[in-house]
Amino acid sequence: MFVTNINCKLKVLYYTTRSQDMTFLEANRWEQLFQRYFPRLEKFHFQYYKPLNFEYKSPIYPEDPNPFISSFWIERKWILEAEMRSFEVVYSISPYKKRWYDDNSSSEIFKSTRFTVTCLPRQEELEILMMNISSILTLTQIYHLEIPQRQIFSSSLIDIINVLSELDSFKIHSLSLSPTRNSSVEEIALRNVSNKNKITKVCLEKMIEIEEIYYLMKLCPRMNYLQVDYINNINIELFVQDILQKVQNEHNQYLRSLCFLVPTIENEMVKKLEERIHSQKLFFHYMIKRHYTINRVVNSIYLEWK
Repeated sequence: MFVTNINCKLKVLYYTTRSQDMTFLEANRWEQLFQRYFPRLEKFHFQYYKPLNFEYKSPIYPEDPNPFISSFWIERKWILEAEMRSFEVVYSISPYKKRWYDDNSSSEIFKSTRFTVTCLPRQEELEILMMNISSILTLTQIYHLEIPQRQIFSSSLIDIINVLSELDSFKIHSLSLSPTRNSSVEEIALRNVSNKNKITKVCLEKMIEIEEIYYLMKLCPRMNYLQVDYINNINIELFVQDILQKVQNEHNQYLRSLCFLVPTIENEMVKKLEERIHSQKLFFHYMIKRHYTINRVVNSIYLEWK
């Protein structure tokens, strides 16, 4: 490899390839290379471009699943990610950066693998996405999912979550509740996936109707953090009231944090929310008042309760 001829004092390395050589995804070879030739390397940025699969076949990766979670990678906080584009899957390794779902506690770096679907196939071509997810899972487990650019049907979201058994969070641009298959089949699929998924954090970038939130709460019953980046012409106070009443009526013991973004926030918004919560007794449970906090950060409001 030509990089062995570079000065060993190298501290930052960027490397991109479209080679068909699968050994580029062999973690042990990278470890040996860095330890022998680049002991002072501090930052590593790597991209490996692979054509999409259009038929089911298991790629022959050089190692067992999750090869990039040894102490070598965790100590340096270099993480593996995958991104599906129009015609290719891009595997990348780069230094870890804080994400929307991170709190102030220490993150589990070895569970940082994120899969981003930049180009979501049309509903009738969803099988292409499923084939490539299966391919990625032969190399690494996926803990975080992002679909940032297109609306996704609820049935498609169910199918994707169903194969990502270790998923902890997902962010989607918007959600369509329009039926794409028989309602009884959809209900069975929803029940099965909601019973077994481990999702704790959800972000909906654009909400049109409150029913979308109700659906996500049903799909992810163990969700403890919900973020909504855009609320479509809905009264903020009523929005918060509806969600808290839903939590209360369904005895939801998991959801404990809500964040929503609005373009402009009135100076009195936090006060109005507190008044609404108090007047509607939204944090009273069997006559016991729950502790809650409301904080405003720029154009975001964070509501947390115990």
